[in-house]
Amino acid sequence: MTVFSACIAQCGLGIDEAARILGQSREEVEEKASGVRDMVQADAAELGRLYRLIHLGHVAGLPQGVRDAAAALRLLRGAEIITPAETEE
Repeated sequence: MTVFSACIAQCGLGIDEAARILGQSREEVEEKASGVRDMVQADAAELGRLYRLIHLGHVAGLPQGVRDAAAALRLLRGAEIITPAETEE
């Protein structure tokens, strides 16, 4: 795992979503994720901005993976609980 791949994972992004958000080709993002290319400061800035939105819970309209990352963070912080599904009797 590279720092870049860890960053996109922390933001709940797959390769395609990261490419769209970063304005890069899928190939470029794959190369950064695998360590063939270096992550640049612009990548860190954009992923950092997204990570702050996740922490604030401001994720409406963002990709599902980002919304899931925010939901997971709320659960881990104890700000939300999982309620069991109702069962039929």
